[in-house]
Amino acid sequence: LLCFNRNGFDQVPGCEGRGSSGWDYCYAPACCGDGPEVEDAGNNGNPYSGYPADVFPLGLCQGDCDNDSECGEGLVCFNRNGFTDVPGCTGSGTSSTD
Repeated sequence: LLCFNRNGFDQVPGCEGRGSSGWDYCYAPACCGDGPEVEDAGNNGNPYSGYPADVFPLGLCQGDCDNDSECGEGLVCFNRNGFTDVPGCTGSGTSSTD
């Protein structure tokens, strides 16, 4: 386990819930970050250049989603601040892109 240093209520990778503001929590890095790299595929139902018109619903580690309905089956939209790690994904993507 490693210590996940966070600000405010940053999401702890691989964990659920909010915890206490500003508290740091232990997490298992093997749980997270082993998937594909985060990528910016579209926003508000519109694909970005180079992505097919049917990119929505978004796939694993794709953004920018605004709610769960913009994500593929079994996926949820992970709302983040700055470059908070997206659980199950690698890379940093664009700041504050969900």
